[in-house]
Amino acid sequence: MKQIFEIKRKEFSVIEPLGEHSFKVERKGKIYFLKDYSFNHDAFIHYIKAENKLRTSGIKIPKLYLYDKNKYLVVTEYIEGQSILEMLMQDDLPDIVFEQVFIMNFLMKRNHTAINFDPVNFIVGHGKLIYIASDYREFEEKFAFEKGPIFLWFYGQDFVTYLSKNGYQVDQKRLNKEPGYINKQVALTVVKYYR
Repeated sequence: MKQIFEIKRKEFSVIEPLGEHSFKVERKGKIYFLKDYSFNHDAFIHYIKAENKLRTSGIKIPKLYLYDKNKYLVVTEYIEGQSILEMLMQDDLPDIVFEQVFIMNFLMKRNHTAINFDPVNFIVGHGKLIYIASDYREFEEKFAFEKGPIFLWFYGQDFVTYLSKNGYQVDQKRLNKEPGYINKQVALTVVKYYR
C-alpha cells in the first residue's frame, strides 16, 4: 500500500524515499519533493525563513508549492539532475556551472546572505544550477566562494579530503601530480567568472 501525505486536502503519493524524512511524491501526474519536518519543528521554521530569504535574494532554489504549518510538511519542485558532488566524481565541472555559481556568489554578497557551497547542496537540472539546501547566514567575506569553497569544486586535494571524510571512494588517477595545477585552475576560473 502506497504511503500518502495529505496537505490542505491535497494528496501526495510517495514514489520513493530520498532520505530519512524526504520523499519523491506524485500528485495528478506531477512529481514533487516532500520534506517531513515533524521530527524537528525548529528546522521547519528555519526552512520557511530560509526559503523567503533565498528566493528574494535571486539565488535559484526549488520553487515552493505548498507547506503545512500544523503538520510541518513542505512540498517543493522536484529537480531532476545530478549534484555537483556526483558530477565532479565523474568528471571536471563544465564552464556553465562556474558561470552560474559565480552569479550566485555575487547575489549572495549583494544581499548580505551567505550560502553553503558544499558540493552536495547544489543540483544541475536542465542546465541550471539550483541551491537545494536551506543553509544561510549573515554574509562575511570569508564565506565568499572564491575564498575557499571553490577548492571543493575541483578534483584536487581538498576535494579528495572531503570525499575520504564523507566515506566516498577516491579516484587517485584523477589527481594531477603537477605542483600548483589546481591553484592555477582556480585562479583562471576566478579571473574568468568573478563579478
